[in-house]
Amino acid sequence: MKKQFGVDVSSWQSGVDYRKAVQEGGVQFAILRASFGWESGQKDNQFETHYRGFSAQKIPLGAYHYSYATTEAEARKEAAFFLQCIRGKQFSLPCYLDVEDKSQQALSRSALTGIVKAWCEAVEAAGYRAGVYTGEYWIRDRMDAKTLFPKYALWIASWGSQKPSDCQMWQFGGSTNLLRSKTVAGFTGTVDQNYLYEASGVTAEKPKAENPKAEKSCRVTGDWVNLREDAHTGAKILKTLPEGTTVVWLLDDGWGWSKVRHGTQTGFMSNQYLSRKGLSAYKAGICNGTAVNVRETPSLEGKVLYQIGKGERFTVISILPNGWLHVELRGSEAYLYFDKSYLTI
Repeated sequence: MKKQFGVDVSSWQSGVDYRKAVQEGGVQFAILRASFGWESGQKDNQFETHYRGFSAQKIPLGAYHYSYATTEAEARKEAAFFLQCIRGKQFSLPCYLDVEDKSQQALSRSALTGIVKAWCEAVEAAGYRAGVYTGEYWIRDRMDAKTLFPKYALWIASWGSQKPSDCQMWQFGGSTNLLRSKTVAGFTGTVDQNYLYEASGVTAEKPKAENPKAEKSCRVTGDWVNLREDAHTGAKILKTLPEGTTVVWLLDDGWGWSKVRHGTQTGFMSNQYLSRKGLSAYKAGICNGTAVNVRETPSLEGKVLYQIGKGERFTVISILPNGWLHVELRGSEAYLYFDKSYLTI
């Protein structure tokens, strides 16, 4: 069966020589850990570096999220956080949920199946193909395989010499394995190694060039609207566009922002200022705590404007990289520090 060789990487791999990994190590695709859990500080700290490095080598990429979810509600929170971490990025391979944490071992088969299904449905609703990474034992004894597969892509870890049946991708080892060299050129330490089987239908094809005829245009409806480098109000402003300007719409991040192109520049713009129908709105949030500080700037040193209590609602304009929420609250804009113990989105 024809196969391709690839790696999966996370914060455990740093200082990678991406060119060497591809040209000398034979890496044909890579799966990148984007996040784990759903806290604001749980984005993988090497994700952006790995994405830039492997993208420059023009190989197919996928992403994965390490799960701690023990309920379907938590799985949906994890999916929302994962989508926030990967927004604006292109993947020609699936986005996988990594299911192996010991916190999930006591769950019933139906409960764990529901968790996986909830995460995958949320990710596919955002336009990505979803999949699951786990071990053979988990598939056999802890999930309803008939419900989940082949609807979702399956990536199995099995450090033996034979490919597990019914999976599209096989993680066969790291520094210890029975099939290849113990090391991969371009990496200073160990890295997980995988085979992707082309007959599975999950092929590592390089992303196709954009088709200009398929592009969808829309107009800027606000007066002098910022086109930003990323989908949050703290991101660098690339340019400011007047009302009526035509832009090429590329994707909706599901949080009230869209990726668009104007001329040669691609960036993000708030959906409330675009004419395209059916775009997502800003998310709603609610306070679950008491005496939560609302600040003038996104910093603990920022002036406290007032405090809010349990049950007070707000609109999330954007989530900043430092974990602060830019919100609309009581008729004006302000900032809240995002802590799930007292705020829920």
